[in-house]
Amino acid sequence: EITNLTILRQHEHIAGMLAWFYLPVAPAIFLPYCELGDLTNYVINWKYQQEKQRKLTRRISEVTIWKCLHDMALALDYLHNKHNDFGYAHKDVKPDNILVDLPNGWKIEDGIPDEPIFRLTDFARMTR
Repeated sequence: EITNLTILRQHEHIAGMLAWFYLPVAPAIFLPYCELGDLTNYVINWKYQQEKQRKLTRRISEVTIWKCLHDMALALDYLHNKHNDFGYAHKDVKPDNILVDLPNGWKIEDGIPDEPIFRLTDFARMTR
């Protein structure tokens, strides 16, 4: 995974590697902190916020769904098409591998945003 993250470099919708080093038992990879957790955790917390605000809807907002699809399309386009000679396949896209971050200028005290930043992570299975 360290090799794969080194190849990818930085992209807004990919949780790129900040640093790595080897511990006595295994390598350690440091990724950006995404305050809202993974996609599953985000949905659970968003629904809890809706209940707390006594809103009747239990479905994720259409804006949120489109934002997630848009961000993942940008991440996959970067993987597939934005490298010199060939593209890469992630091979493990699932809710657990999509991290959710606050948009610029948003504070957690403002609540859970409908349009967060979605970032793809876990590139251990990435191949050419």
